[in-house]
Amino acid sequence: MKSHGFLCEHCGGEAKAASDHCPVCLWSKHTHGAKGGVCQGQMQPLNISLKETVCMITYRCLGCGHESRRRAVVQDNFEALTRLSIRMNEVCNEEATQAFIKSPSSFITMEMIKK
Repeated sequence: MKSHGFLCEHCGGEAKAASDHCPVCLWSKHTHGAKGGVCQGQMQPLNISLKETVCMITYRCLGCGHESRRRAVVQDNFEALTRLSIRMNEVCNEEATQAFIKSPSSFITMEMIKK
């Protein structure tokens, strides 16, 4: 996939030859499968993280479930990166809220810190 450009199967955007994901919607294609086979499933962007000073996008293949990380590039749609970051924060906040509801005594409160 890195050797020539491609049209995104998710949004129809065009990726240049050096790209491994769509710069418009950030989706990718799983070009390597288990045991050397070719999966060809769509790779959904899940979240964004920093590795030292590099922004990395984590993907999950909708075909086989494989997860991988790829470097975000300057050509990527800034709004799509921002939406992905906001969605990740919403998921984290929801998970923390649900954990607190299940076990409120396991969380440190500001009142505990002040004492």
